[in-house]
Amino acid sequence: LFIVPILAAIAIPAYSDYVARAKIAEVLAKAGEAKTTLAEFVLREGRCPRDWSELPSNSQPASALVSEVYVGEFEGGGCG
Repeated sequence: LFIVPILAAIAIPAYSDYVARAKIAEVLAKAGEAKTTLAEFVLREGRCPRDWSELPSNSQPASALVSEVYVGEFEGGGCG
């Protein structure tokens, strides 16, 4: 009878960690897809896109976990 609360005390934080890791993995997967599209654009056009409107409409990461994504050129000349 005393073992149930102990198991719950262990399982609930472990499940919370699992959920957080799954969310991070989803965001990273979406970001990886966007990076590929961005790299293809840079190779094809030889420059950074000014914003998402220059990229295919399906290339922006779409997820309930991603609220905003920006694309453009950094001060040092890099694209991201």
